[in-house]
Amino acid sequence: MCIKIIKTETVQEFDMFKPLDDQIVGAKEILIDFDPLDKKIDNFVDKIEEMAQNGTSCQADIKVNPNNHLNGLKLERHMERLKKKLDVNEVVKGLCLFHSSAEQKLNELSEMCVGKN
Repeated sequence: MCIKIIKTETVQEFDMFKPLDDQIVGAKEILIDFDPLDKKIDNFVDKIEEMAQNGTSCQADIKVNPNNHLNGLKLERHMERLKKKLDVNEVVKGLCLFHSSAEQKLNELSEMCVGKN
């Protein structure tokens, strides 16, 4: 297994033919054991980049074992940057939800004040 998706009670291998969003639901950690010949890694990185572009979040920690390979070290740094983008997406979602909730409560207060006059 080159890419392991670790959930609370199960460990599964990344399947490049299934949507990544469905595979990482409930995942605690994603471990990538770098192998320069494994095509699944490129596919996985493409799907993570797509998630970052679409604003999807990923709660799982992503760890890369570079196996003393230069491209493995590059992948490790690239995944760290992508994880930061995914975390920013989560913060933006939280701010939007907070703003929406505050706006709704302010509208309720406004309606209450208008009703008293």
